[in-house]
Amino acid sequence: MSDRDTPEDLLRQEIARLRERIRHLERAESSARQMEKFLRESRQRFKQIFSASPICIELYDENGMLVNANRACLEMFGVPGFSAVKHFDLFKDPNLPEDVIRCLREGMTMRLEVPFDFNRVRELELYPTSKEGLVYLDVLIAPLISEEGGKPSGYLAQVQDITEKLGMIRELQDNEARFRGIIEDQTELIIRFQPDGRLTFVNDAYCRYFERSKEFFLGRNYLGSVHSKDRPLLKKVLTSLTRSHPVEMVEQRSLRCNEKLCWQQWSYRAIFDGSGKLTEYQAVGRDTTDRKMLEEIWKKYEFIVNTSGDIMVLIAPDYTYEAVNTALCKAVGAGREEIVGRGLGEIWGEEYFNENRGYLDRCFKGEVVHYELWTPHKEEGPRFYGVSCYPYYGRRDRVTHVVSVCRDMTDARLAKEALQRSEEKYRSIFEHGVIGIFQATLQGKHLSLNPAFARMLGYESPEEVMRLVSNIAEQVYADPRQRTELLKRLAEGGELVKVESDLLRKNGKSITVNQNIRLVRDEKGNPLYLEGFIEDITERKKLEMAIKDSERQLKYLSSRLLTAQEEERKRVAAELHDSIGQSLAAIKYGVENAVRYGASAGEETVFHSLGLLIPIIQGAIEEARRLYMGLRPSMLDDLGVIVTIDWLCKEFRRNYPEMRISERIELEEDCIPESLKIVIFRVVEEALNNISRHSRAEGVEVALSISGGAIRLDVADDGVGFDQDSLHHAVESEKGFGLAGMRERVALSGGSLSVSSIRGKGTTVSVSWPVPASLGKAKPPRRH
Repeated sequence: MSDRDTPEDLLRQEIARLRERIRHLERAESSARQMEKFLRESRQRFKQIFSASPICIELYDENGMLVNANRACLEMFGVPGFSAVKHFDLFKDPNLPEDVIRCLREGMTMRLEVPFDFNRVRELELYPTSKEGLVYLDVLIAPLISEEGGKPSGYLAQVQDITEKLGMIRELQDNEARFRGIIEDQTELIIRFQPDGRLTFVNDAYCRYFERSKEFFLGRNYLGSVHSKDRPLLKKVLTSLTRSHPVEMVEQRSLRCNEKLCWQQWSYRAIFDGSGKLTEYQAVGRDTTDRKMLEEIWKKYEFIVNTSGDIMVLIAPDYTYEAVNTALCKAVGAGREEIVGRGLGEIWGEEYFNENRGYLDRCFKGEVVHYELWTPHKEEGPRFYGVSCYPYYGRRDRVTHVVSVCRDMTDARLAKEALQRSEEKYRSIFEHGVIGIFQATLQGKHLSLNPAFARMLGYESPEEVMRLVSNIAEQVYADPRQRTELLKRLAEGGELVKVESDLLRKNGKSITVNQNIRLVRDEKGNPLYLEGFIEDITERKKLEMAIKDSERQLKYLSSRLLTAQEEERKRVAAELHDSIGQSLAAIKYGVENAVRYGASAGEETVFHSLGLLIPIIQGAIEEARRLYMGLRPSMLDDLGVIVTIDWLCKEFRRNYPEMRISERIELEEDCIPESLKIVIFRVVEEALNNISRHSRAEGVEVALSISGGAIRLDVADDGVGFDQDSLHHAVESEKGFGLAGMRERVALSGGSLSVSSIRGKGTTVSVSWPVPASLGKAKPPRRH
């Protein structure tokens, strides 16, 4: 500060320093608001995850009392609402063993499968439930250990209904036992023979297979039963077996007693003694004659099979592929050697295998099976196949394999679905469309009409119209000459006539409609009947008038908006000058006096002088807060619209103590979209402002609720009211800027506003906005 600084310069410098300080405080306040917003959003996300989780989640306090449960939990236990189970005690749950409860108290995490009896819950009256019977639950309970001590501060429980899962497990176990029995009952061929080939053991299956007794085989050379062309290979295989490689598979031919050639697949195992000397061979074989014959047939037609676009496969009784064509290799994306010998579940997955297994079982029982299903395709994605399974009968007239042919029917399926959708779409247009559709004879009798046309004419159903209306010209047209003129224009060669007509409703009132009518003719050009579309434009006529009124109102609003903006600027400037400006001037003079007389007066006097400035500074801060709260309350962004409405009502109550004001809030803050919060606040603010100036009311109620997929705001008073008809016919300058501004603000936000008023009984401003049902539900009303 220099000696040449004038008081105005000093004031400007002080104001600049204060502005810098205010900006610093605003930045700090903004950072705090951002942190609060982050925490609030985090809590909201947790609540959304908790409530939307498909898994049953329960939260208990340290005493085992239920604190919260999500929607999935209430549905699982058939409870109408959380209030019905809020007193449930985990440690008194009769379905939990005592040792489990003891371990939970000690801070141990427990997971167990328990039977849960809903009938017992009903008998003990633990809580109301719509479920009954016995279910099995997978329960995981984890204690929440506090940092201070080692004792649980609460418990988090996750519950899953595994009744169906256990049923599936039991079914799988039954199936496993059944197929194990099938495998154990297989008639495998089992033999033992010495290194020189003499047989030492044959089982009954071997004897039955070769139709000889055991005595016939024992002591004979086993190699004598092997086809001469396969003996060199078998001798080579037997010689190659060692202790490190004792097992080898061989497919060979044999001659049965009837001189018929047959094939077997043998597993040879060399048996050595303790010194490593070969003592014996053991072999287990099974007949593969049918498979070899089928392979020969497959090879014979291999060219046709592999060039076919259809998938063709040969499936063994163990559900493995024994032969596949090129189309399957392309669908799977693997070579033939990678597929043959592997099961359907291994190639396609267990889900696909389970879908097909029942059909294959039927086919193995001798039934020709046809079915359809979606199948994954490596190159083309999911494809829709028509599957035909044919049983293949072996030599003993038993089914040994299934031949499966899969034809790609995706294009036909999609075309069929498209056709169905098209039919449903046009049927839906006819049945549910808002435009009337009809067919009628030239003589004036309806052939058919849709519900929309019946409603348009004021009838309950199309059947009622066809029953009661026998002469369209006399009973439907307000002026029968209009139909006569319409028929004349169509007869003169008009393919399609568009005309505006007046029709009569059932109650005698008239409506204005647009008609698009066509004359349907036969192949020879003779007229058959009329068909057409009817659109009710009665409301459109009214809307055209309303649009003209709206255009005039918008022009008026635009002019008033500029005026209001200038008035607001003028008001803020006056407020700054008269309040904050005066306070800053007083602070400036006080600081000057402290600086000027500080050296001579002493520190105590200076501190006293500066202390006197504190209330003035506090007053300036309060005045600044009042100003920016009037422009846009910060609590609207920090705390939400519900808290801001509560503050607004308190301010109204303080400024107008002669009026009783009450609040009725029936929804959560999360239910309100962010874009609507400022709109709701401004509507409430303007409505209360109008009430304070015009209503002379004794009581005021502000209600905010959600129902039927819409947020609803009602501000009602019991004041003098007004004549709505006079308001409707008044010019823009007489209607006032407040109501028009509210209506425009609400319309821009996607809502609708209506005002109802009766002279001497008060006024109600009602606003509604459609919102998605997923935003939330209503809560019990909160009144103030």
